[in-house]
Amino acid sequence: LYIASYGDGAIYALPPNGQIRKIASGFASPTALLWTKDKYLLVANRNAGELVKVDPDGRKEVLHRNLATPVGLAQTEDGTIFVNCFNGGIDMITPSGQRSTPSRGLNTPGVGLVADGQDVLAVDYGGTTVTRVTKQGRATTVVNGLRSPVGWARTPDGRLLVGTWGDNAAYIFDIK
Repeated sequence: LYIASYGDGAIYALPPNGQIRKIASGFASPTALLWTKDKYLLVANRNAGELVKVDPDGRKEVLHRNLATPVGLAQTEDGTIFVNCFNGGIDMITPSGQRSTPSRGLNTPGVGLVADGQDVLAVDYGGTTVTRVTKQGRATTVVNGLRSPVGWARTPDGRLLVGTWGDNAAYIFDIK
Protein backbone atom coordinates (compact mmCIF):
# COMPACT_ATOMS: atom_id res chain seq x y z
CA LEU A 1 0.00 0.00 0.00
CA TYR A 2 1.31 3.45 -0.90
CA ILE A 3 0.03 6.59 0.79
CA ALA A 4 0.17 10.23 -0.35
CA SER A 5 0.26 12.30 2.82
CA TYR A 6 -1.39 15.58 1.96
CA GLY A 7 -0.46 17.15 5.30
CA ASP A 8 3.28 16.53 5.44
CA GLY A 9 4.03 16.32 1.71
CA ALA A 10 5.44 12.80 1.79
CA ILE A 11 4.83 9.45 0.13
CA TYR A 12 4.83 6.39 2.37
CA ALA A 13 4.92 2.65 1.74
CA LEU A 14 3.11 0.24 4.03
CA PRO A 15 4.41 -3.27 3.35
CA PRO A 16 2.69 -6.45 4.61
CA ASN A 17 4.85 -6.45 7.77
CA GLY A 18 3.23 -3.16 8.80
CA GLN A 19 6.45 -1.14 9.14
CA ILE A 20 5.56 2.12 7.39
CA ARG A 21 8.44 3.89 5.68
CA LYS A 22 8.79 7.22 3.94
CA ILE A 23 9.93 6.82 0.33
CA ALA A 24 9.88 10.46 -0.82
CA SER A 25 9.19 13.90 0.65
CA GLY A 26 9.12 17.57 -0.27
CA PHE A 27 5.81 17.53 -2.14
CA ALA A 28 3.25 20.35 -2.03
CA SER A 29 0.08 18.45 -1.06
CA PRO A 30 0.37 15.19 -3.03
CA THR A 31 -3.13 13.96 -3.85
CA ALA A 32 -2.93 11.02 -6.24
CA LEU A 33 -0.59 8.12 -6.86
CA LEU A 34 -0.38 5.89 -9.91
CA TRP A 35 1.86 2.93 -10.63
CA THR A 36 2.36 3.21 -14.37
CA LYS A 37 2.60 0.37 -16.84
CA ASP A 38 6.34 1.16 -16.97
CA LYS A 39 6.40 0.36 -13.23
CA TYR A 40 7.25 3.76 -11.82
CA LEU A 41 5.31 5.77 -9.29
CA LEU A 42 3.65 8.93 -10.58
CA VAL A 43 2.51 11.61 -8.09
CA ALA A 44 0.00 14.43 -8.65
CA ASN A 45 1.74 17.23 -6.75
CA ARG A 46 -1.39 19.32 -6.26
CA ASN A 47 -0.25 22.72 -5.00
CA ALA A 48 2.84 22.78 -7.22
CA GLY A 49 0.82 21.94 -10.35
CA GLU A 50 3.20 19.10 -11.24
CA LEU A 51 3.32 15.48 -12.25
CA VAL A 52 6.32 13.89 -10.56
CA LYS A 53 7.98 10.54 -11.19
CA VAL A 54 9.43 8.85 -8.09
CA ASP A 55 12.16 6.23 -8.52
CA PRO A 56 12.41 3.25 -6.14
CA ASP A 57 15.25 5.01 -4.29
CA GLY A 58 13.05 8.10 -3.70
CA ARG A 59 14.59 10.37 -6.34
CA LYS A 60 12.05 12.70 -7.92
CA GLU A 61 11.80 13.95 -11.49
CA VAL A 62 9.21 16.52 -12.56
CA LEU A 63 7.64 15.24 -15.79
CA HIS A 64 5.06 18.01 -16.35
CA ARG A 65 4.56 21.48 -14.89
CA ASN A 66 1.81 24.09 -15.02
CA LEU A 67 -1.09 21.70 -14.47
CA ALA A 68 -4.18 23.38 -13.02
CA THR A 69 -4.20 21.79 -9.54
CA PRO A 70 -3.84 18.08 -10.41
CA VAL A 71 -5.73 15.74 -8.07
CA GLY A 72 -6.41 12.45 -9.89
CA LEU A 73 -4.46 10.10 -12.16
CA ALA A 74 -5.28 7.17 -14.42
CA GLN A 75 -3.53 5.34 -17.25
CA THR A 76 -5.35 3.74 -20.18
CA GLU A 77 -4.44 0.48 -21.90
CA ASP A 78 -2.24 2.24 -24.48
CA GLY A 79 -0.20 4.06 -21.81
CA THR A 80 -1.93 7.46 -22.03
CA ILE A 81 -2.03 9.28 -18.67
CA PHE A 82 -5.11 11.28 -17.72
CA VAL A 83 -5.01 13.93 -14.98
CA ASN A 84 -8.05 15.35 -13.17
CA CYS A 85 -7.54 19.05 -12.41
CA PHE A 86 -9.61 21.14 -9.98
CA ASN A 87 -10.20 23.78 -12.66
CA GLY A 88 -12.69 21.43 -14.35
CA GLY A 89 -10.27 20.12 -16.96
CA ILE A 90 -8.99 16.67 -17.63
CA ASP A 91 -5.52 16.72 -19.12
CA MET A 92 -4.12 13.92 -21.26
CA ILE A 93 -0.45 12.99 -21.74
CA THR A 94 0.33 10.55 -24.55
CA PRO A 95 3.07 7.93 -24.23
CA SER A 96 5.29 10.23 -26.35
CA GLY A 97 4.80 13.04 -23.78
CA GLN A 98 2.42 15.27 -25.77
CA ARG A 99 -0.02 17.06 -23.45
CA SER A 100 -3.53 18.31 -24.26
CA THR A 101 -6.81 19.02 -22.46
CA PRO A 102 -9.55 16.96 -24.12
CA SER A 103 -12.24 17.99 -21.61
CA ARG A 104 -13.12 21.08 -19.59
CA GLY A 105 -16.72 20.12 -18.92
CA LEU A 106 -16.67 19.13 -15.24
CA ASN A 107 -17.29 21.52 -12.34
CA THR A 108 -14.61 20.28 -9.95
CA PRO A 109 -13.11 16.89 -10.77
CA GLY A 110 -12.22 14.89 -7.68
CA VAL A 111 -9.53 12.36 -7.05
CA GLY A 112 -11.72 9.62 -8.47
CA LEU A 113 -10.32 8.98 -11.94
CA VAL A 114 -10.09 5.46 -13.32
CA ALA A 115 -9.22 4.12 -16.75
CA ASP A 116 -11.97 2.26 -18.56
CA GLY A 117 -10.51 0.82 -21.75
CA GLN A 118 -9.26 3.80 -23.77
CA ASP A 119 -11.49 6.25 -21.84
CA VAL A 120 -11.55 7.45 -18.24
CA LEU A 121 -14.37 7.74 -15.75
CA ALA A 122 -14.21 10.86 -13.56
CA VAL A 123 -16.19 11.93 -10.50
CA ASP A 124 -17.26 15.55 -10.33
CA TYR A 125 -17.60 16.48 -6.68
CA GLY A 126 -18.51 20.04 -7.64
CA GLY A 127 -21.46 18.48 -9.45
CA THR A 128 -23.50 15.31 -9.23
CA THR A 129 -22.01 12.97 -11.82
CA VAL A 130 -19.61 10.30 -12.85
CA THR A 131 -18.61 11.12 -16.42
CA ARG A 132 -16.92 9.12 -19.17
CA VAL A 133 -14.32 11.20 -21.04
CA THR A 134 -12.77 10.08 -24.31
CA LYS A 135 -9.42 11.11 -25.78
CA GLN A 136 -11.34 13.12 -28.35
CA GLY A 137 -13.01 15.14 -25.58
CA ARG A 138 -16.49 13.65 -25.65
CA ALA A 139 -17.98 13.67 -22.14
CA THR A 140 -20.93 11.41 -21.37
CA THR A 141 -22.68 11.15 -18.01
CA VAL A 142 -22.81 7.55 -16.78
CA VAL A 143 -24.22 8.25 -13.29
CA ASN A 144 -26.16 11.34 -12.19
CA GLY A 145 -27.87 12.60 -9.04
CA LEU A 146 -25.04 12.01 -6.57
CA ARG A 147 -24.35 14.53 -3.78
CA SER A 148 -20.70 15.61 -4.19
CA PRO A 149 -19.16 12.37 -5.47
CA VAL A 150 -15.54 12.44 -4.40
CA GLY A 151 -13.97 9.07 -5.12
CA TRP A 152 -14.70 5.75 -6.63
CA ALA A 153 -13.34 2.36 -7.58
CA ARG A 154 -14.24 -0.69 -9.61
CA THR A 155 -15.32 -3.74 -7.65
CA PRO A 156 -13.79 -7.12 -8.59
CA ASP A 157 -16.93 -7.94 -10.58
CA GLY A 158 -16.67 -4.67 -12.58
CA ARG A 159 -19.35 -2.60 -10.89
CA LEU A 160 -18.80 1.04 -9.92
CA LEU A 161 -18.53 1.93 -6.22
CA VAL A 162 -18.91 5.70 -5.64
CA GLY A 163 -18.33 7.54 -2.36
CA THR A 164 -20.06 10.88 -1.73
CA TRP A 165 -19.32 13.74 0.65
CA GLY A 166 -22.79 15.25 0.36
CA ASP A 167 -24.54 12.42 2.19
CA ASN A 168 -21.60 10.41 3.60
CA ALA A 169 -22.57 7.34 1.64
CA ALA A 170 -21.29 4.86 -0.88
CA TYR A 171 -23.33 3.65 -3.84
CA ILE A 172 -22.85 0.77 -6.23
CA PHE A 173 -23.80 0.83 -9.92
CA ASP A 174 -23.72 -1.52 -12.89
CA ILE A 175 -22.45 0.41 -15.91
CA LYS A 176 -21.49 -0.65 -19.39
